[in-house]
Amino acid sequence: MRTRFAPSPTGGLHLGGARTALYCWAHARRCRGEFLLRIEDTDQSRSRPEFERSIIESLEWLGLQPDEEPLRQSQRGEHYQAAAEQLLEEGHAYRCYATVEELTQLRNEQIARGEKPRYDRRWRDSSDPAPAGRSHVLRFATPLEGSAVIDDVIRGRVEVANRELDDPVIVRADGSPTYNFACVVDDLACQITDVIRGEDHLSNSLRQLHIASALGAKPVRHAHLPLIMAAAVDDDGQLRIDEAGNTIYEKMSKRNCAVDLAVWREEGYLPEAMINYLAQLGWTNSEREVYGSKELSEKFELARVHKSAARFDPERLKWLNRQHLRSLPAAEISRLAGVAAPDAAIELACEQAHTITELQTELSYFSEDAQIPLAAFAKHAPQERRAAIAQFAGKLAGLESFSADAIKKELTACCQSQQLKFRQLAMPLRTALTGRENTPDICLIASLLGKSQVGLRLQRALQSATEGAQPD
Repeated sequence: MRTRFAPSPTGGLHLGGARTALYCWAHARRCRGEFLLRIEDTDQSRSRPEFERSIIESLEWLGLQPDEEPLRQSQRGEHYQAAAEQLLEEGHAYRCYATVEELTQLRNEQIARGEKPRYDRRWRDSSDPAPAGRSHVLRFATPLEGSAVIDDVIRGRVEVANRELDDPVIVRADGSPTYNFACVVDDLACQITDVIRGEDHLSNSLRQLHIASALGAKPVRHAHLPLIMAAAVDDDGQLRIDEAGNTIYEKMSKRNCAVDLAVWREEGYLPEAMINYLAQLGWTNSEREVYGSKELSEKFELARVHKSAARFDPERLKWLNRQHLRSLPAAEISRLAGVAAPDAAIELACEQAHTITELQTELSYFSEDAQIPLAAFAKHAPQERRAAIAQFAGKLAGLESFSADAIKKELTACCQSQQLKFRQLAMPLRTALTGRENTPDICLIASLLGKSQVGLRLQRALQSATEGAQPD
């Protein structure tokens, strides 16, 4: 069993493409087959080396390693030429000299008559000589009788009468192959047995059936994946709602979500979480919700992929990322965040964070050389309260046990002696230690920072507030 993922390097790897690559990889691993990568870069005007690098890096990040070196269509021109000459010699293709103007006129006339626009095969059986000075394309001669039939693993039997299909261009006037033609030639050369791609390629698959047959290829197994839908947004980025108050969904695009996988990576998502989520956009593990690539490769079945469109839910992805993040050893979390912190601090941060980026924020104040902003402290430590804060700092310095319970007990006692509410001392402590107004239990944070660091930060905050209050 051999399958392939065939992206075009005209942009980065988006979520839909990543899901296709994942399903191809998982299917190959489950069947003990081979997973190949093909770079479809025949469109030289739009293909970019940086996009190819980005796609390959994203696949490597996900752990979807191909079993062979990537094949690039831009390096296979002679193979397409040979296949085209074979089809031409055997009567499966013909030269078409119709001009753009002629085809435009034909299309307009068909539309005016209420007909489906299509090429009228005017050069298919023509015996007219080639017009002088006019270039030509090469068209495939689609059979006029019978049907194109696909027994799709996901969608079931799909049948379209050949009379509904046109004669597609397989070689352009400049000699370059079209997508449908190059795809077939490469699948044949690479001995692809299973073609897995989005359902928007179904019409291409039907056309490719006849080209493959004419080239002597054996039928392949097809699996057309459901589309991924995302919440529709207007030009201002606001969700679009229907008259019943329900969110409107539309095909995923750059406007309604960050489609490039590199964006999610930069925002701090884990590859295992992304794999877990992408797998669920059309396939369900009946045993549990949170799993990794190894379990996916053991249990994935194309026949269990849903027929209906999947809905992209960023909150679901965030939730899954949090589950995978919390399952990592503390040392690995600390490495990913780039912050050295006690295990208890990491556990505390994981209760708040969903991504590595959020984790870095939650752990940022645990670094001994952290630069703590003190604007919030000045707000919560007015002049008349600083003596109480200084007294509390002194009490903390004298504690034998610097535990969260002991700190809280001392904080409560100071509030009572100074006739202050708990928050009136807790907020200055929180902002002095973290620079933030919202954190988990500040007494726990203080215990994790340690007596020396807490004393240093309280002293620094009080000094800053005093200096800031002095006149110039």
